[in-house]
Amino acid sequence: MALHRDSIAALFILLLVAGGWYDLQGVATDAAMFPRLILGAMGILAVAMFTAGLRRAAPDMPFVEHARNLAITVGLTALYIIAVEPVGYFPATFVFVAVLAFTLGLRRPLLVLASSAAFTGAVWLVFVAAFSRRLPPGFLFDN
Repeated sequence: MALHRDSIAALFILLLVAGGWYDLQGVATDAAMFPRLILGAMGILAVAMFTAGLRRAAPDMPFVEHARNLAITVGLTALYIIAVEPVGYFPATFVFVAVLAFTLGLRRPLLVLASSAAFTGAVWLVFVAAFSRRLPPGFLFDN
């Protein structure tokens, strides 16, 4: 029996959840609460995705339909992870969201910049303003 691509992706997500849960072992309980909540939700949804994929039979479908977009997303995400520490969270996030949207085909510069600014602002509002959590500072902003 061939696994549907959704089931394979769900297994990958479950591996990420397990790794994330393991990585949180040394973190204080109150600091680990939100990541564990997100990881738990991801795990539950991955199990649902796995079982739904078992019910579908499509062995002739390619695992990745848009390999170019996947490669762009993975590559830009890796660059983003590397850039967060030296550049800072907020400038790196703003540039990452804008560049990713543009390279994946969104061709309205004003919309790309507005979306990137809105996302970055929402993250600042939730984590810095509401939860008083410090994110990696950069050369432009020191939250």
